[in-house]
Amino acid sequence: MKRFEPLVIIMLMMSSLAFTQKKSEVSEQIVGSIGNQNLNVLYAGFDNRISVAASGLTDEFEVVCDSCASIVKTDEPGIYIVRVLDITKNVTITIKDSNIKASKKHPLLKQKFRVLPMPRPITYFKHLGPYRVNVSKEDLSIGELVYKYFNCPLELNIQFLRFTITFTMEGHSQSFTYEGNSIPEYSEVLRYAVVGGTIMIEPEILLNNVKITPIPIAFKIVK
Repeated sequence: MKRFEPLVIIMLMMSSLAFTQKKSEVSEQIVGSIGNQNLNVLYAGFDNRISVAASGLTDEFEVVCDSCASIVKTDEPGIYIVRVLDITKNVTITIKDSNIKASKKHPLLKQKFRVLPMPRPITYFKHLGPYRVNVSKEDLSIGELVYKYFNCPLELNIQFLRFTITFTMEGHSQSFTYEGNSIPEYSEVLRYAVVGGTIMIEPEILLNNVKITPIPIAFKIVK
């Protein structure tokens, strides 16, 4: 039995060495999140804010999104601005260690985001509110169009470019287009505002420098 003792000792030493090496290869666990206030949705063509919060990370890390047009760190701690140009099923944003060579970098954190088109706002006459369905000539003469997002997903800068008003009465239609967001005083448009007819307003706006068409609004003309 004694002649096997060196072999047993060598086997125990190898086992201990292997366990120590395996333990040393296990890095510190990273606990955190990548997300935003929009339920992890990115809107194509717009600046989207995301936040990165994690424990176990040093300052030597980078936030990467291979499918994004850009991702920029802001002056606010943990806040990044992400822009995606194309509407895709989803994109993945990851955190990687900056101290490791690019070919050997492994994601420390990973989060998928859906990419959606920007929802269209509704427009309405400021003095009437968003739920009015009937208007008079007097309403039109002082009408100023404004916009509304019921759940605004981003910080928005909106500029009205123009709008088209279409009057319809007994199957006949007449359209007028105006710059800005209000009907000019003494406009010829009021001559077509016949009681019993309908009007449809189709605005065109610049939303964060992106041209979009909000949801059209329609009214019935009353006395």
